[in-house]
Amino acid sequence: PVVFDPEHIEGDEARTDSVTGEQFTANTKAFCKRIKKAGYEPMFYSNMVWEAEVLELGKLAKYPIWYADYESVPQTPYAFRFWQYSQSGTVDGVDGNVDLDVEFIQNE
Repeated sequence: PVVFDPEHIEGDEARTDSVTGEQFTANTKAFCKRIKKAGYEPMFYSNMVWEAEVLELGKLAKYPIWYADYESVPQTPYAFRFWQYSQSGTVDGVDGNVDLDVEFIQNE
């Protein structure tokens, strides 16, 4: 999938500082529609704070979620397709920490 990753920039100023949840939702929806129209699979990235306080998930229900949560068990009550379970993984040949993810694939 091609994934939209709306995030606030912590500890620094960013042009997205005053963007509302309503606008982030509209931007996410517009991105996903455009990606789908181009023939790709759209998805958006989120975490519990964004699900509870920023995004209007009802308006994005037809798009899968790439969910970030670093607890031992995901804390979200919402469905997601990918789970980013760590931001401090290691991979041979890569300097520094990497994100670690797992995709859940439904059996047909």
